[in-house]
Formats: sequence, C-alpha cells, structure tokens
Amino acid sequence: MSYTQQRASLDSLPPLRVPRSHYVSLISPSDFGRPSISTLTGSEISTFRSSIITSFPRSSSSWLAVENESIINYVPVDQEYEGACTFVSLINCSMLVGSQNVFTRPLTKVAKDWKSIWAKIVKLSQRNDDVVDIAEMLDLSFQKNLLKPDSKITYTPIRSSGNREMSFNKSFYTPTPLLLSEKYNVTISDINAAPFVYQNAFYIESHLSSSTPLIINFAEHTRTCVGYNSTSLIFCDNWNPGIEVKDDTEYESYWKGGLSVVDKWAVYSWVREVLIVEREEEKGGKSVDDAIEID
Repeated sequence: MSYTQQRASLDSLPPLRVPRSHYVSLISPSDFGRPSISTLTGSEISTFRSSIITSFPRSSSSWLAVENESIINYVPVDQEYEGACTFVSLINCSMLVGSQNVFTRPLTKVAKDWKSIWAKIVKLSQRNDDVVDIAEMLDLSFQKNLLKPDSKITYTPIRSSGNREMSFNKSFYTPTPLLLSEKYNVTISDINAAPFVYQNAFYIESHLSSSTPLIINFAEHTRTCVGYNSTSLIFCDNWNPGIEVKDDTEYESYWKGGLSVVDKWAVYSWVREVLIVEREEEKGGKSVDDAIEID
C-alpha cells in the first residue's frame, strides 16, 4: 500500500463529531494576518537559541529531543518558497538525527542539489507545482528512486484527507482515558469528547521524550518537531535563520533563528501526518515505553 493510500484509507472510517469547545478551532492561512518580518544578527540568533534550550528543559513535563548543540548549531536547508516544506523537512530531519539511511544519494549532495531534485518530484505531482502532503512526497520520491527501498522511516497518517479531515487513525491509541486525564489534567469526559486531541498529544510527546524528533504536517506547513513543554512545541524549521517573523494569531507564536514555537494544543488538534526518521545511532533519553508511564 502506498503512503497516499494509507492516508486515503482513513476516509473509509466514520467521521467524528466533536463540539468545537473541545479542540482548537481550525487555523487557515487567512488567520495569520499580516506578519511583521525583521532580520537578526548572529548574536541575536545565538541568544534566542540559548533561551529555547532553557525554555524546554529535560524534565517530567518537557523534553528536548535533540542535543543542545543541535539547536545552537542548526543550519537548515532553506525551502525559500511555499510548497517544498515536506521534502526539505525530510532533509533537515535527516541531518538533525545524523541519518544516512534515507536517501539513495549522500545526504550532503541531496541538501546541496535539493532544488533540482524537488523540481523533478513536483513534475509528477497532482498539482504540478507542489505536493499535497507528506504521503505524496514519499510516494513520488520513491518513484524517482530518491529514497532507499529500506529507508529507515516510519509514516503515520493521523487524520483523513476527506470527511472534512475528521476521520482518525486509532492504531496508535494506547493509554486509557484515566491515564490521559491524569497526565493532561483534564476530565475523562473531555478525553471521551475529543480523544484524538489527547491521543495525538500522548503519541507526539512520548516520541519526543524518547529523544525522537518527528516531522509534522500541520496548518499547511511541514517541519521537524524537536521538543515540548507545558504550553508549546518547538520546531527546527525550514527557513533562513537570519529572519524573525511574528504574526497576530494566538496559536503560531513566532519563527526566529531557524526555529518556530507553536501552541501545542493547536498542533494536537490539527496534525495531519507524522514521519519519523530513525537515528543513525540511538542517543540518550527515555525509551518510548518509558515515556508511556505517567510522571
């Protein structure tokens, strides 16, 4: 089954009807208004990145899934324009985890030549200028023999593309409502009303707590999530580190220094897909099994 078929299969599931009071309202590009953009000095980038490490300590309620040096020294491939985020995220995540087990070409060469590679991918796409989602990007990349047949990646569709995106993959749901209620300090009735929000939260945070970054498709953008705390997720993004962008929504806090900080409950409410790139070598942190325990 192709990756696109995996996500499409969710359309056969009955859509969930949930009162909007139980999850963050749908975020659309028009919600972002007119952002303010400014440039950053090298010193400002370093100061901000150091503050992020402080804001996402490794504790029972927060975790940074990469080494501190990976945040301080992060040099992303800049996607430069809309539409390439799925492919560029795969490159940037592979660099973050040190994986040479994804692409058929050396990772450094893929990073250098990504524009010409991307142009070949989009020629095969449904839209002929970008791709619909992570699933389509993976399918087209395999079609162009860009990814190894045994690529060390794990793809998980979270929500359907049809049915108003309200049919959900439950194959990874594990904790009982009581465990989720205790972990996230909400009532069991809240859990039962919008189980996808809290199951997504648990799934994402469990992997981050095991020091496993995740490529996440959310709000028309794909990027690599590397940490969480009590309110936010931190992403290693695909933009020039030398810029800062602030918008006027309550959900997307800011892009700055190559990173972005987002209200985590907005992500858990509207995440579409997740992709994991296996590390070249496992590093420290809790295992996913350990992360299942309620702290």
